[in-house]
Amino acid sequence: MWGCDEPAQLGKYWEITCPRCDGFDLKCEVCGGSGYKKLDRCPASFLSPQIVRALEQHSAFEKGVPPHNGAWDEQSVLFRRLHKLIAGEASAIRREQAKAARKRAQARENHLKTKRGR
Repeated sequence: MWGCDEPAQLGKYWEITCPRCDGFDLKCEVCGGSGYKKLDRCPASFLSPQIVRALEQHSAFEKGVPPHNGAWDEQSVLFRRLHKLIAGEASAIRREQAKAARKRAQARENHLKTKRGR
């Protein structure tokens, strides 16, 4: 149903940051300038075991458990690059979620003001 094992019954339900332009090309052929690519499969269904491991290591690192003993400089260059990439994407997602929450709160507030004004 959700696109984990086969295309989602709901159509293009999932959305990821455009892998071609990252949202910086208004004439992008992949996203049409929206910055997002719509998917009919769960994004997790596209992940290789290596990417899953990188996400797990990032999650553990965020909780204070590095993949290897030692400080930041003692972690592999690949891990440090992936961690920065994943952290940046997660931060962008959190900003978008906060923006959407503010929009919903403003819409609720406007609705209540309109309702009280009647």
